[in-house]
Amino acid sequence: MQRPASPPEPGHHAGQNAVAAVSFPRIPGYRFQKRLGEGGMAAVYLATQESLDRPVAIKVMEREGLQDEVSKQRFENEARTIAKLTHPCIVNIYEVGRTADGRMYYIMPFLANGDLSQRDLRHQEERIIRVLRALLSALDYAHARGIVHRDVKLANVLYDVADRPLLTDFGIALTKRDTSRITSAGLAVGSSGYMAPEQARGGDVDGRADLYSLGVLAYELLTGRLPFRAPDALALALMHAQNPVPRLPPEKRHWQAFIDKAMAKAPEQRYRDAQQMMDALNRIESGSGGSITRHPGTIALFGCLLVAFGLYSARDRLPWPSPDPVSVRSDAGATTPATAPASTPAPVRHPATGLAHVTISPTTPRAGDAGSAPVTQSPATNVLAPAVATASPATATAASLSPEAAVFGEARDAIAHGNITTPADDNAIVLTQMAWKLSPSSADARSLASDTLKALADQQAQAIAQHHDARVLDFQQKALQLADATIGRDAPGARTVHATLTSAIDKRVLAESTANDNAALKRTETLARQIDLADAYGRSLAAAKQKASADAAAAAAAAAAATVDPAFVLLPPPSPRTAPSAIARGEVTRHEYAQFVNATRRPATTCKGTGAEAAGVRRTWSDPGFPVTSEQPVVCVSWSDASAYTAWLGTQKGQHYRLASAADWQAASAKGQNLAGAHAEWLQNRALVGRGGGEAAARDAAQGFDDVGFRVVRVLDTHR
Repeated sequence: MQRPASPPEPGHHAGQNAVAAVSFPRIPGYRFQKRLGEGGMAAVYLATQESLDRPVAIKVMEREGLQDEVSKQRFENEARTIAKLTHPCIVNIYEVGRTADGRMYYIMPFLANGDLSQRDLRHQEERIIRVLRALLSALDYAHARGIVHRDVKLANVLYDVADRPLLTDFGIALTKRDTSRITSAGLAVGSSGYMAPEQARGGDVDGRADLYSLGVLAYELLTGRLPFRAPDALALALMHAQNPVPRLPPEKRHWQAFIDKAMAKAPEQRYRDAQQMMDALNRIESGSGGSITRHPGTIALFGCLLVAFGLYSARDRLPWPSPDPVSVRSDAGATTPATAPASTPAPVRHPATGLAHVTISPTTPRAGDAGSAPVTQSPATNVLAPAVATASPATATAASLSPEAAVFGEARDAIAHGNITTPADDNAIVLTQMAWKLSPSSADARSLASDTLKALADQQAQAIAQHHDARVLDFQQKALQLADATIGRDAPGARTVHATLTSAIDKRVLAESTANDNAALKRTETLARQIDLADAYGRSLAAAKQKASADAAAAAAAAAAATVDPAFVLLPPPSPRTAPSAIARGEVTRHEYAQFVNATRRPATTCKGTGAEAAGVRRTWSDPGFPVTSEQPVVCVSWSDASAYTAWLGTQKGQHYRLASAADWQAASAKGQNLAGAHAEWLQNRALVGRGGGEAAARDAAQGFDDVGFRVVRVLDTHR
């Protein structure tokens, strides 16, 4: 175990330090102090960020780690993507860049409390659940953003100064994609002891590979050993791919189904996502029957709170001595005046909740953490060297805060970690109700109650999306009870719950309506009625149907547009229920009509026109009384002739045709299409449209005229 590096004293080993400094990378603004370790691809250094005077850990790629510029750019891109992850259970990345000699690096917080591999939790199942819950929350957040960790293991779970588990090393140095990844030093995407079968084979992986690794991690926490062990990586990979999951000891058998599903050989047989795995974890906790021991720190906290509350209530009656100024030694060794007793360390702020806690000596052991002494992290896993340890809020709050502030801080911490309804006696709801009793109707209490209700509504909305209706109803009951005990159901903070749940019902109804799943819609209607959202369900269903109709119309129009002949103009449907259509750009020609007559032997209709009757000559479509070519529009046809032609054309083309309507002409005009023909034309309703789309006087629909033709419209959706 390595201890933290101390700053060298002036003149002490000056020559040795000068030699060591020469080998340090050069990054402006950072003063390197110590090389913590190295691996096949990177080295980790302890350094000080000079602008903020804070310790940091810097991981620097070796020169041979990334040989080509493409790999370097891939490293940078992935690092910058991961640096955007902001989650209370994920180690942040401060900075990504290149050293003066071109090597890639990234900078992380300097974490002091070691990693999970140094902690023995075999007999502390509740702490195991807390760790797994934190990691699942982190993975769920990362997976939702398209990031797969690929190397979940004990050594990649670090503890911060508040002793919270944080996930680190999101594949920054693991961007090489090649078939030798299992055995190539420094390029293995994952650790073979935790690697999912598809990952070991070099195939594509998604978040379910991380869930497999988390199942291995859970097995290791429960038993103190990995499920599979082999002398080399290849043999170990084969065991993961072929061997059945080992059985847990009898006293841990309530975990077996959880481990079996997490470590299923095929991804589709595992938990589909981190949230589903979280649900299974919650069932283990709720089904333990109280066998999982409560965290001693939590029990101690509430014991301290009770004592502190008694002292706080009697503060005016107790003979408190007058405080005398004393000196407290700072980290730098200087003394500063303080009003606290000499035995009381100076309070500092909790990094997550902002609550005060106290700094303890680095030699002071942490109670309840057997085998958890701070250690140095290897560069492959980013476990960093320790700094001065600090007491967690659970052990220091009672000494420095009032009972109200302590409970408020614990409640806020529970919200931040997603512990809204569990554990049974240490969750955000219980703590919020306790805070309300200590400070009823205060602004802080009302704000806390509103935030707890919002967090509960978010979990309820998630359960709605996942069709966990029983959990939705349980959350609903808890939300109503919390509102009744605190701010009331009509308070603004409580009304936001209604909006959150309405949105969740909207999304679920839309998905089920799109899938035409009537059985699911019926279940959703029942659920909505049970949580007093029947009206919201009705509105959601109507909106979903309207959207589905509009989407179908848009899809039909798009499909129709792809099949429209250039000789036609696509027309927008007048309503979603109307089939799309396309109108011919020109009138039917004599040649086209002649094909129809030859095929059907349809007799010619007598034609009326200028001079035809006076001459006593019978005119027809084939001899209208004036010269006409075969490609000119046909005239001297009746409305019945034109309608018969459209029916015949449909049988020839296997499509649906009809005569144009006045609405078709208007739609074409609205699109800027000029369909002006040489003659007036028959319409679908036996009326006429004038040349250019204007009005025309009525004519006898059974008669042909030498100045009247027609054009066709193709109906593009024959299923309507």
